[in-house]
Formats: sequence, C-alpha cells, structure tokens
Amino acid sequence: MATMLSLTFEPRAWRWIASKGFGWHWPEVYWSKLGCVRLRDVERPALPGQDWVLLHTRLGGICGTDLGMVQMKHHPGSLLRAWLPRRVALGHENVAEIIEVGSSVTGWTVGQRVTTDSSLGCQVRGIWPPCPSCAAGLFCLCENFDRGQVRPAVLLGATDFAGGSWSEFFVAHQSQLHAIPEGMDDEEAVLLDPTACALHGVLRCWPTSEDRVAVLGGGIIALATIASLRALGFAGRIDALVRSEGSSERARQAGANRAVVMGKSRRVTQRLAPVAEALGERLVPGKYGNGFVPAGYDLVYDAVGTGTSLSDVTKITRARGTIGLLGTPQIVLAELTPIWFREQRLVGCYGRQIESQGGRPRHTYELVLDLVKEGKLSLRPWRADVYPLQRWPEALAAAAGLTGHRPVKTAIDFRTI
Repeated sequence: MATMLSLTFEPRAWRWIASKGFGWHWPEVYWSKLGCVRLRDVERPALPGQDWVLLHTRLGGICGTDLGMVQMKHHPGSLLRAWLPRRVALGHENVAEIIEVGSSVTGWTVGQRVTTDSSLGCQVRGIWPPCPSCAAGLFCLCENFDRGQVRPAVLLGATDFAGGSWSEFFVAHQSQLHAIPEGMDDEEAVLLDPTACALHGVLRCWPTSEDRVAVLGGGIIALATIASLRALGFAGRIDALVRSEGSSERARQAGANRAVVMGKSRRVTQRLAPVAEALGERLVPGKYGNGFVPAGYDLVYDAVGTGTSLSDVTKITRARGTIGLLGTPQIVLAELTPIWFREQRLVGCYGRQIESQGGRPRHTYELVLDLVKEGKLSLRPWRADVYPLQRWPEALAAAAGLTGHRPVKTAIDFRTI
C-alpha cells in the first residue's frame, strides 16, 4: 500500500472544548497536541475514475477559510459541515505536478505543472445531466455535493477521499485542471485561487464610475479585490478599510487611493469614526457605542467575513447601496438592521466559475492569467512565504499573524519530499 504524509483535521468534542478554552491565552494551542490538526502517514488516494489524475503537491496555500477551520472559528452547526467527514485532508489552494493520468484523460500529460479548481461539482461527480448551476458553469454552486461517484464533499481540502494540498499527493478530475505558464513560479501560482475568488467578487458587484467604493480587509482577498478593480479598468476612488497601519501600504500598492485605519476597538462608533471623517460625512451615534454613517459608500466589499466585519459594512454603506460578501462568515453574530432599514443589497461572492467577460465565457483562473499576461495584474508583490512540511506549525502561526510579520500568503512546501 502506497502511503503519503498528510495534514488532517480531526475534530473531536473534547479537543474542541479544550482548544477553545486555552485559545484565548495560548493561540498556538490549535496546532498543538490538544488541537484537531495531525500530521499522519495515510494511504495515498487512488483515482476515482479513468478521467482523473494523480498529482504531487508542490505548494499548498493556507487560506483564511482553512485557518478558520484549524482555529475552530466556524460554528459546529455551520451548513458547510453538512458534507464534512470525521477526518479531512486539508488544503485546497495548490500548485502541483501530474504524476499519473487515467486512461480517459485527454489534453494532460505526466510532468505538467498545474493548479486545480477545488470545486467538486456534477462533472467531477460523474453526474449527467448536470444540475442547472453546473450547466451554467457555476460549479461551486452545485446542487449535488452529496451525490455521484465520489463521497459527499464541497471542495478539495474538505474530503476523506481525494487528499488535499496539505498532503504529498491528491487526485483531481481532468475538468478541474489549469496549466500554469512557464514564466510563473510556484510562489506566484499559488495565489491564482484567492485572486480568482476576488476577481469573481468584483465581476459580481461591478461599480459605476461615480460610485464611492471601499474594500474592508488587509489580506490577500482584499488586496486582490483592489488590484482586480484596477486591472479591469475601474478608475474611480477606492478606500481600503484596514484594522492596523501595517496593512495600509500594501493596500495602496494594490491600487487603493487611501487607507483608512478603523482600529480594533470594541465600540462601533470608534471603529466608524475614521471612516466618517475620511468621507466627510457625519456619524450618527446610537445606544451602547453603536452608530452608523447615513451617507456612506455606494459599494463595499467585505473581504473578511466575520460578524464584526459584516456588521461594520452595513453601517458604512448608503441607503440602497451594495455589499459584496467575499469572506466566509458561516454562523456569526451580526447586526443586519441596516440591510432592512436602509434597503441595502447583500450579494454573496463565492468561489470561481465560468465568467461572461470580454464577449466569451472564461474560467476565472483563465481571466486572472490573461490579466497577468497583459501586464494589468501582478502577483509578484504577494509571493508566498513557504515553509517545509516539517515546519507546518510555524507556517500556521505565520498565517495567523503570530510571528510578528504576517505575510500576504503562506504556503507549505512539498517540493523536496
């Protein structure tokens, strides 16, 4: 039996309780022996069908959603856990090399360097005819995540049959593969997935030239949202709303006109005061430190996805303005009064799909690669900091911002294994 090293997520009630209890004062507990992450020697995944390939991981990116799972920030009752097995092979952002192809695979050969769209829709599952979402190219909105020839799962990195990009090997359907250009190194290529997610959000919520636009967040999704707006030709003003001064320069380099530091105060009015000042608008105070900006932004992208971030963006978006939700909120405590009271539009922006752009359908990954090739978008400023598998706890600590320097992207390196 061929085996491989794999970082797995194995939630148990007692680990959950212990980790959450110690986590307030010892954040590293989540990748300690008390946490739910384990480095294991497990069976290498077999091809589920002859139209699948086996890949050797080169880099496995650490996504905010992955980190949220590891740090148990996602509610145990979240809808996403409906398809989550007891043991999960972690990691969906990936750069990999094809090492085996099924007999029905066409257009792909051993040795090719690729990245894989993680969505496990109808085509991957061998379901025909596909559901309406998959037929429209919206694979991540599939209606059949619990059906077909493979076990229930939403995406790579949340399965017990495919491996993941935090493993030495994983399997993928040929429809999930995208070739990486020769001139793009692995540290840039691992950014294709989060950049595509941001680009998809921009295409879902495109501003008018007169709109006042803001992006909340300081991570890769926020930076890629700003850069995607510029790459696609938006020339209007963009405010980057960040929690700390350290994120300001990156946001301006990505294309923001200015960075507004909201801070981390527990009082809403203290967080919103710098925004009101930047807009030149008044801040209406409410009870117990609450408040809102009546004449706020026309369009705000929430690239964080917490209860606090969602509450904040509703309070700085104008009446009948639009909120693009790019983060992964799941079950959160958030005030949604402004969405009703101000008739705001909340738009979910999830994953990567077949987009209608430039007069022809293109996968979001391909759009990103086109923009890079045309010189309109650069991934180089965000190149991933990489850690060998043996140092995976350090990689998670760096991604969580516990090492003093928080890189834009952190990845686990399998190239020497």
